[in-house]
Amino acid sequence: KTFRTVQVQILYVIDKMSGKLIAYRSFCGARVLFAQPRRQLGRTFCSSGCSKNGVKNGDVRNDASRSLPDVIWGLAYHEPSAETNRMHGDLLEQYRSLDAIVVLAGGQTGPESIPVWVERRLDTALSLQRLQGKACPILSLGGGTPHKSPYLDTAGFVVHESTACARYLMQQGADSAMLLKEVSSYDTVGNAYFSLTIHAVPAGWRRLAVVTSDFHMPRTAALFASMYGLAGTELYGDPHRFQLLFVAASDEGIFEPDVLKIRRDKEDASRVAWLRTAEGFTSLRDLHTWLYGTHLCYSVSRQHEFGAQTITDPKLLASY
Repeated sequence: KTFRTVQVQILYVIDKMSGKLIAYRSFCGARVLFAQPRRQLGRTFCSSGCSKNGVKNGDVRNDASRSLPDVIWGLAYHEPSAETNRMHGDLLEQYRSLDAIVVLAGGQTGPESIPVWVERRLDTALSLQRLQGKACPILSLGGGTPHKSPYLDTAGFVVHESTACARYLMQQGADSAMLLKEVSSYDTVGNAYFSLTIHAVPAGWRRLAVVTSDFHMPRTAALFASMYGLAGTELYGDPHRFQLLFVAASDEGIFEPDVLKIRRDKEDASRVAWLRTAEGFTSLRDLHTWLYGTHLCYSVSRQHEFGAQTITDPKLLASY
C-alpha cells in the first residue's frame, strides 16, 4: 500500500561502458536520444519495448526483485543510429524539469578516487543534468560504509564518499554551485532517509531522478518509494507529492560474473528484509524509531558492531 503513494517511473540512461546518458523510457513506449556527439559504441544499452516488471532482452533481469507496484522495468540492446540521434529533442518535458538528481555513492578506491561503477552513476547524473530546462542540482549521497575504514586527507580529516563524488563531478566540468552532498548515511537505507529528511522536504523538491547501478536498483527503488511515499502522505496529505524517476547505470564489465551474482543476491535479500520491515510502518515516527533503535549504522545500542567485518570474500568486499 505504501508504494502506491508515489508516482514512480523508470528512466534508464546507460552507455555500455561509460554510463553516459543514452536513452530513457516512460511507462509505455520507448524514447531514445543521444546526449553526446554520436560515436561508435558497439552495442549500447537503451530502453525498448514495454514490459511491466520485466524485459524481453538486455541487462535488466525479469525477476521478483523488480516487482514493485506501478513500476515498469525495461532495458534492451539497441544499436546507435542517425535516426535515434535525431530524436535528441524528444525528451518528455517531465524529464527536462527535474527538481533534483540524486545519485548514490558506492565506495572509494582512495582518498581522491572512486570505482568505475560510481563514475558511471555520476556520468549519468551529469548528462541528465545538462538536459534540464531549468537549474537542477545533483545531490551525492553517502558518508561512508561500515564495511571499510574511511580514507583521510593530508590534514587527517575524513573524505566522505559524497565529497569524493562531488570532486569527480567538478573534474568533469560540473558547476560547484549546482552540487550538493549528504554525509550522514552509511548504507542504502540511510541514503533514502537522509536524502528525504535533510534535502527533499526542506528544499521543497517534488520530482527527483534517483541514480544508481542496475545491480543496486531493485533495493534502492523499494527503499525510496516506501520512505518518500510515507512522507508524502503524512506531511502533505498528497499520495502523489513525490515523483521518483529511477535511473540505472549498466553493470557490464564492472565485476567478475560470480561477484556480480553474489552482490545481486545480497542486495535482493536485503530488499526482501526491508519490505517485511516496512509493512509495519504507518508514520515517519515509526520509521525514525526503527532506524535509530535497531539499525547497525545508526543505533547507539549497536554502535559497537560498526566496522566489524562480516564480508569474508575479498572480491565481494571490493564492491563496497
